[in-house]
Amino acid sequence: KVSYNNLTSLNVDNNIMLKTILANKNQLSELNLSKNINLEWLEIWNNQISNLDVSKNILLENLSAYNNVIKELDISQNTSLEQLVIFKNNLTELFLNNNILLERIFLSDNELNELDVSQNTALTILDIENNNLQQIDITNNSLLTTLIAANNKLDEIDVSENTALTILSLKNNQLN
Repeated sequence: KVSYNNLTSLNVDNNIMLKTILANKNQLSELNLSKNINLEWLEIWNNQISNLDVSKNILLENLSAYNNVIKELDISQNTSLEQLVIFKNNLTELFLNNNILLERIFLSDNELNELDVSQNTALTILDIENNNLQQIDITNNSLLTTLIAANNKLDEIDVSENTALTILSLKNNQLN
């Protein structure tokens, strides 16, 4: 755990057995994780990271990198992901089709124009508020208990298949 240290760099190249990295609230602008193939839990929130490559971290179950400046993120190799927390970044697109184990997705305050969660049938929480989404199809997400999609550009949404919903926020959209 190296959180809250104002670190500007962190070299974990030789720490190939690491399962958890907690490097929150530092000043990191990059982090090389290519040799950390046993990594299961990564928390790097409140840094200055713009590019994050997790393609070699195929055991990753939790990725929490909110409040950075990430524009692109490829998680197609991270098929063990259960939680994704990437809010307050600069993401314009994100493909989740390979991440079928995802249960919790937090993507608020990005610049997403579209998002496909149709393959994420284990999803229980989806927070996508403050983006530019014009549509979202959640008809395959029957386990969804929380949907926060306020402050988008949604003009319609079908929640008829989401009978487990206990929290629904759709304010400030273009719904009829």
